[in-house]
Amino acid sequence: MLSNNAISNYSLINEAPEEILANIFSYLDLKSISNCFYTCSKWYHSMTHLPICYPFNSTASRGILPQVYKEVLHLDSFREYNSFWLNVNESISIDFHCNGNKTFVGGSLHSLLERLIEQVDENELQDNDDRFEFKENIASAVVGGYSGALGFQTLKQIMSAIHSNNSPTLPYPLLGSPTNLTPSTLPNNQAFPNDKLSTSSASSTITSNNSELQQQEEEQPTTFEVFSFQRSFFKTFESFLSKSNFLKMSFIHFLDLDRKQVELTRRLLEEGELLNNNNKEEKENMERTIEECRRKIIKLLNVLNMFIHFCIRMDPKDQENDDLIVLQFCQFIDNYLINENVTYNVLYPFKFLKGIQLKHSLYKKLINLEKKKQEFIIVNPLKSITNLTDTIKSTNIYTIGKKALAQQLTILEFLHYKDLRCFEFIGFPWRKCPSKCPAIVLLNKHFERIAQWVATEIVMPKTVQERSNAMKFFIDLCLEELIELKNYQTLFAISAGLMSASVFRLKLTKEDAGDDYFDKLESLRELVSLRANFRVLRTVLESIKSEDTIPYIGVFLSDLKNLYDYSNQLKQYSVKEKMLEESGVTCVNWFIIQREYHIIHQLMCWKEKCMETYYKKFEKDEFIQYCIENSFLRGAKSFEELYQTSLKREPRQNNNQ
Repeated sequence: MLSNNAISNYSLINEAPEEILANIFSYLDLKSISNCFYTCSKWYHSMTHLPICYPFNSTASRGILPQVYKEVLHLDSFREYNSFWLNVNESISIDFHCNGNKTFVGGSLHSLLERLIEQVDENELQDNDDRFEFKENIASAVVGGYSGALGFQTLKQIMSAIHSNNSPTLPYPLLGSPTNLTPSTLPNNQAFPNDKLSTSSASSTITSNNSELQQQEEEQPTTFEVFSFQRSFFKTFESFLSKSNFLKMSFIHFLDLDRKQVELTRRLLEEGELLNNNNKEEKENMERTIEECRRKIIKLLNVLNMFIHFCIRMDPKDQENDDLIVLQFCQFIDNYLINENVTYNVLYPFKFLKGIQLKHSLYKKLINLEKKKQEFIIVNPLKSITNLTDTIKSTNIYTIGKKALAQQLTILEFLHYKDLRCFEFIGFPWRKCPSKCPAIVLLNKHFERIAQWVATEIVMPKTVQERSNAMKFFIDLCLEELIELKNYQTLFAISAGLMSASVFRLKLTKEDAGDDYFDKLESLRELVSLRANFRVLRTVLESIKSEDTIPYIGVFLSDLKNLYDYSNQLKQYSVKEKMLEESGVTCVNWFIIQREYHIIHQLMCWKEKCMETYYKKFEKDEFIQYCIENSFLRGAKSFEELYQTSLKREPRQNNNQ
């Protein structure tokens, strides 16, 4: 018997326009959505009014895309051309300590995916008994003031939702909807079967998983979270597998598991009595297999949620186009989760809710990425300078000053530093295949240009006093300004210029600088010394682990090189790797990859810290930046040319060389 309040709410829902119900849906958590489906069939119809929102598509009207009708997944062709490795489940474990406990070292891509699925925390699958207060949630949704379906918002409201500093406390809008969904399209005409994998447990799985990702994003990760298998995998797998191929491999694995459990469920329903009388063991095996397939499906969908959290970047500098990744994701969700209509599939309610949740997560990720876009405040713009050419000619390092130059050099360094990705450091690619690590290559080229520019500023002046003034300027720039800004990458680049052969041999120049600057130069040499594996620099960096810092990247590249040399000693792995690769199967040395991630994790933490603070801390002087890039760095001479000039400035007979 329904209560008076329930009857009142039921009547209210039937009278409300479906567009309004769609907006209310956007603010309900998935547990609440599942409860709404029990109320009346009109909730189903309202879901069709939620469009796929795609805020980064400039060609789409107001950032709205329709359902993805064009085939972008091509799973059948992917399976056909890659069937030789898709199901190869080979893993390698080694007993390093000879105590009977083997350590997972690596294996095929399929084995890594299976391991990733198994590593999903079982706590995510626990039930949640929280109940949904229907009336209060509708009231809070209406009072929230934001329309959930962006198709019904004004352009001003859309921009407000994207750029608002005060985000609504209610969940973000959902990112899609099923089409032609009614209770009659569900298997056996049942809205949600009373099964142990029912809506209640499924929605609690979704809710707990969503809250976990949100907590990882907002809080400082613990040591366990940082070095978990999932985090390490998603930060590094692009070194051996593209995002598109990982998704397709996961989708195919999902379809295989789902098809298997549906077929076995059908057989149990049709032949259950016969198996119960003749072969109970076979029936028990089938039930265990079904349960195992369903468990893996649930975990695999949680893995896809983690993929959204860690791997969708929408960065135009990435080699892989995330626009296509998003479209593939949406098509998979639409075709295989939300709109599927398969008899005997008791997982359908869970898959439907999980599909809505995945689109919700995808939408939230895109909105958060848009919100996080930041730019430096521009001061002294080029258009404000009347005679640019003459002004540039009269500008030099002394007219700019040490403090201003250090800040602008730090901004320039940061713009290269922020493009670094974890996977670019995996497998020593900057020596073997530079195209796989473009950000590292650009950072190293910028380092060399800075060093050549510093040497040019010191060597090219004709008088000893001019050369010594330039040398003192750069020594002070390092010890007084760059250390204060904790920009050790630029500090090392300038030190490389100061200690290059063309500058270091200038004995008369160093004598003119005086004993004080000779001592300062020795202090700088001590800081950048490679002795004892950068012992002095490591001590300094250890003391500023929680501060915004641009470290010298060479420290990390050196550690990775040593680790790479060690990996060649894993002969047992190397034999198996060679055997698999001869058959066309990629073998991944996970033992080394995880340790490489441990090495570069602190580098990535510093990068994130800089991205949080630098846009507020510095202002970009457009004129000085233009002078640095187009006058100073572009006019730098090569080290070979500078050495010949150095011999002319101070010939060998003058300094006993």
